[in-house]
Amino acid sequence: MIKILLVLSLVLSSVTYADTKLSVMGSLTYNTSDTDDLSSAIDEEPGTGFGLGLRALMGIDDQLHFRSGAGIVQKNFSWEIGNSDVDFSYTYLNVPLTLYWKAGPQVGLFAGTALNAKLNDECDVSGNNFNCPDDETIVFPAIIGFDFSFSEKLGMEVSYEYGMTETLEDTKVSSAVISLLYHLD
Repeated sequence: MIKILLVLSLVLSSVTYADTKLSVMGSLTYNTSDTDDLSSAIDEEPGTGFGLGLRALMGIDDQLHFRSGAGIVQKNFSWEIGNSDVDFSYTYLNVPLTLYWKAGPQVGLFAGTALNAKLNDECDVSGNNFNCPDDETIVFPAIIGFDFSFSEKLGMEVSYEYGMTETLEDTKVSSAVISLLYHLD
């Protein structure tokens, strides 16, 4: 499945190269964890992270585009378990795989998924009696969002990434994302 998505993005990017709009993107993420099968004694605390990368809108027709790119995204969150505090920090290579519909001259809507390949993970435990759970190398969120342009060069995206696959054992992470865009010529 991953190979098919990567080949599809390569083919679409080569076909639509002439009608591609690139933007530099800086993001702020608000991350929450959802733990299924662990003890009810876990108090889940949200955390913030950041992202930096490029966004590419590749034209399919006048209003429909393939939205992709690449970036580095950090997602942080915490747990309190009895007398232990656990801080999680994950850094991913993020490749969006979404469809973008240009609703108007300054507004667009997008939906799809992203390939998040883990580059680094940290699990810091203060206290005792807790071992960090196993985590996943690749994570796929469901993404829905919109963007709007302030000017020809500046824009903003607001999106929600629902954790479809587990980030770590029995836990999914979802994120609200706000991104500022600088559109390149």
